[in-house]
Amino acid sequence: MGFFSQNQTIHGTFIGTGSEFFELLRLVSAGRLRPVVDHVFPLAEAAKAHRRMEEGEHVGKIVLSV
Repeated sequence: MGFFSQNQTIHGTFIGTGSEFFELLRLVSAGRLRPVVDHVFPLAEAAKAHRRMEEGEHVGKIVLSV
């Protein structure tokens, strides 16, 4: 089953212009910017990752891995 056939919704925020976004992508691709990853959790520990986020224990991104 695909994403849309499961009636899923994506929520997000846009900050900046399209040209700023493409400049950001260029800098990331060039290795000049890298996101700060706080922790990588296996998908089976998604609830634990969510608790970490809710409790404000993270600094940077929380990644779920399959």
